[in-house]
Amino acid sequence: DAYSTALKINSKNTEALIYRSYEYLHESNHEAMINDMLDAFIYGAREKVLRDLTYLQGQERIAKALYEGLDKRIKNEPNEYVWNRLAAVLNKQRSNFVDAIRYYRYDIDKPSRAVSSTLMADCYMFMGACKEAVETIDTIKSLTPFNHELLHLKLRASGGVGDYDKAILNASRLIEVAPELDYGYYVRGLFFRNTNELEKAVDDFSMAIDIAPKASYNYLCRGTIYLSQGKIELANADFNRVIELDNNNPNSNSVIFAYFYLGNSEEAIKRCEKLLAINNDKGNNYDAACLYSLLNNKEKALDYFEEAMEKGYRDFEHLAKDKDLNNIRNERRFIKIVDKYKSLLNKELKATLEEII
Repeated sequence: DAYSTALKINSKNTEALIYRSYEYLHESNHEAMINDMLDAFIYGAREKVLRDLTYLQGQERIAKALYEGLDKRIKNEPNEYVWNRLAAVLNKQRSNFVDAIRYYRYDIDKPSRAVSSTLMADCYMFMGACKEAVETIDTIKSLTPFNHELLHLKLRASGGVGDYDKAILNASRLIEVAPELDYGYYVRGLFFRNTNELEKAVDDFSMAIDIAPKASYNYLCRGTIYLSQGKIELANADFNRVIELDNNNPNSNSVIFAYFYLGNSEEAIKRCEKLLAINNDKGNNYDAACLYSLLNNKEKALDYFEEAMEKGYRDFEHLAKDKDLNNIRNERRFIKIVDKYKSLLNKELKATLEEII
């Protein structure tokens, strides 16, 4: 009652709206709760409301009320572009990239088109739809090539479709803009490695090491190239440096492979399983698949590979070229898993074209 009284005096009192929404939440009046939160959002309490909604949308009934409320606002307030973007952002946060893209589509002809198109392209990347990401990026005219976020997205997307020449060009532009960061050199080194320009790759990883001497992944990448070139002492020096840097870091992926390449498979497995116990996400499952493939334990490698795909790993271009997976690549189960998720991607792409409302 106190909050309602305060709102009679000032209907835009965001504090009263938020606290009354909590009362409605306690009463399980989700529709009223969402209405107050969305009012508070539009009246200025955007960060607070976004945090609350991000947390609360994990509950199915609240999520249903939330998106019904947003759809009403989009329909009834077509010139208030923020509702499309809020719905898209919330869907993206819960990895519902199909609906995120569908909401962003409502926004792409509005003044915020460039921002929404960039975020939509990012959603395509998460889905593994790199071609669609490239096409979306190419429609963005108002952002220059020197925008960090867009450049990062461009090089990821061009690499994702296997256009390494363009990926290298975009990485070079990123280096021009931000030469103080190791990332541009690191990612360009990866692309040079994919085009078998190994000396250029080594040069880039070495430059990345000069910039970020405590970043273990640069040593690991350079070490694997040295190993492929038969430069065993240089390779082992890099792998040992990875262990020096990351041996006490239970979240390190690099140290797993450093131990493997140094011939300590037992420690590599131990570190891999420990990391999965801490964080059983798609990336760590993919790395586990790579490790067990390298160990020629095909059954375990395929188990982890399937788990990675189930959790959302979708970098089809990378997994098609990743030499770590060569021992399982021709297995019937591997081919079946990849086909399954490529088919799912095609269904998801069709779904992005459907109307939300």
